[in-house]
Amino acid sequence: MNNKQYKWQKLMSLIGALSLLAIGCSSESNPTTSAAGGDEAFAVTVLSVQYADGFAPAAKVAGTDRDARTLARAEARATREIEAAAREAAREAAKIARETEAATREADRALAQAARAADREALKAARAAAQAARVAAREALRMEREAARAEARAAREAERAARAEAREEAAIQKDLENRQDAREIGPSGGILRVGSKMGVGGRDDIRATLRIPENALDETLPLTMELQGSTLSDITLVFGPSLDFNEPARLVIRLGRAAVDLDQDTVIALHMSGADGTVEEVPIRMATGVLGLELEIKVPGFSRYSLGGGA
Repeated sequence: MNNKQYKWQKLMSLIGALSLLAIGCSSESNPTTSAAGGDEAFAVTVLSVQYADGFAPAAKVAGTDRDARTLARAEARATREIEAAAREAAREAAKIARETEAATREADRALAQAARAADREALKAARAAAQAARVAAREALRMEREAARAEARAAREAERAARAEAREEAAIQKDLENRQDAREIGPSGGILRVGSKMGVGGRDDIRATLRIPENALDETLPLTMELQGSTLSDITLVFGPSLDFNEPARLVIRLGRAAVDLDQDTVIALHMSGADGTVEEVPIRMATGVLGLELEIKVPGFSRYSLGGGA
């Protein structure tokens, strides 16, 4: 039993005792019989006394005025005690109310603190999501910029390639009127071009381009290339001076349809050394197209090359 329960039990016991006392005092202040011939009033209470042969009434004299005053004081004391008990009960009730209110406030504070903690967690999650979104946006922007730069680089490369092709085509068209080309070419490599324009529309055109790769030569030398003949059967390319490349050069010959006067199965490429006149067959790659025939030959060194049995 805790202190609060003990106080309530004690208060209820006191209230019960005072109630019994008040009932007793009220009964003694109202006499049921009076003595005849006297000036003083006597309070008589009839009590039930148990005898062996049953019950018989007995009279009890309550007292004189002194007893009445004693009873009045007892009643006043009982009233004060009841009022004190009531005040004690009110104080206990007020204390319980205060404790209940304090518990309610504590619960409210706990709920508010939990709500603030939940809000902080939600805010933290929202900030994390926002940060992830910003990172994703920056990454997407970076990838987009990279793609744009790659497209720009590809466009510039394509433009440079187109310009180089245009320059090469212009050079080829110019070289169609020039059967001989002479240039100084060194370790960085270079190109020799010759050609022949026999008719209109490119049907009789012959173009020959020699591409010397980088590091094919150890020093810069004056190189020449001369085109002889006007059809596939009598084409001869003469190179000078006589030398060997560190890496083979690439010779491409393009002939218009009218300049192709041999069956492709009979076409061979011959390399004739200028030093001792040795003749050997070299590999050749052929491809046909709408405009005519294209031949590609690997050139190990400078000498004399012919196609289709030309001298």
